Amino acid sequence: MGPSRVNQSRASKGHANKGCIMLNEAIKKNVAEHYRMNADELLLLSELGNKLRADNQWPILGENRSLLAIAKEIDSIHVVLDENMPTFAAVIPSEKELDKEKIMSIWRSRCFLRGLPKALLDSFSKKIDQDQDIFFNIEPHLGYRTGDAANGNEIIIDRDLRVPGVDVANITKISCANAQKLEANIREWGERHHVILDELKMNYQDPKIGLSDRAGNTALERLRNAQSNDVAKRFVIPIDIAVLLSRAP
Repeated sequence: MGPSRVNQSRASKGHANKGCIMLNEAIKKNVAEHYRMNADELLLLSELGNKLRADNQWPILGENRSLLAIAKEIDSIHVVLDENMPTFAAVIPSEKELDKEKIMSIWRSRCFLRGLPKALLDSFSKKIDQDQDIFFNIEPHLGYRTGDAANGNEIIIDRDLRVPGVDVANITKISCANAQKLEANIREWGERHHVILDELKMNYQDPKIGLSDRAGNTALERLRNAQSNDVAKRFVIPIDIAVLLSRAP
């Protein structure tokens, strides 16, 4: 190899090393800022990658390692993996490692709530008169009403399980305690009344509503609504991508 090529190779390695140092610092900064603003809101690796790309800090020339591999080598960062979800990866500050299970639990609660029909969330959180009850209807279409007695196949939202006043318009902004309480109460309601929540949130589609009327409030809803029921039942989206789509307007 000639002198010029040797010099070029050294320059390339030097650039890569400098870029790697800058990337490490950018990762530390982004993780610290995220948890300073959102102490109990999990930072997914994919979200971190998007932030770095937006700032032109990732990917970097000459770096062949994945962002996951790089994050694992940073002492002040702890990578969180889930053996039950192979595509899942998140990052937390090392000092929060003892809080990992708590943060993961909150994240799972919010993921669960984001997957439920808005009508169901509203039926649990709506404020009503004390002498009234709320009844949820699955067939022929999702909905709820207030009243003093159930009609047909309506299912009462038990008074001890309701959380009136909780704003469910933005799941991310629900307090940690309310998110976990709402998840627990909805799961308890499903068990009491033999409602299979997974089917309710994944397979339901109102046949009376056309695609133009089912635009959805998020990118995830629009993606799901664009599929036929048969395709939607077999549709698999990595969990971190699903979370990003659920947050995208």
